[in-house]
Amino acid sequence: MMSSLEKKGFVKRDGDHHFFDFFYKGQKTRISTKISHGSDYKQYRGKLFNLVKKQLKFVKNIDLVNFAKCTLGEDEYIKILQDQGILSKDDQEKL
Repeated sequence: MMSSLEKKGFVKRDGDHHFFDFFYKGQKTRISTKISHGSDYKQYRGKLFNLVKKQLKFVKNIDLVNFAKCTLGEDEYIKILQDQGILSKDDQEKL
């Protein structure tokens, strides 16, 4: 999942945990997530899956699955955010 994030505009924040912030057009947005790295987190299910889905602003489960598998790219992710009004189409973040 971490490599999926880094390929799509997320930058790892320094620290003991795996926090990632989404950058759009060179600017940090308010979209961020924490990726757990313990052995219990090999597969995201249930509450953890829904938490990451919410943090990344996905509405549909399949979008998070495709994002993690890298079949949904950065351009498609940006379009999803724009369609939801999270990022405006004139490059100004609304959050």
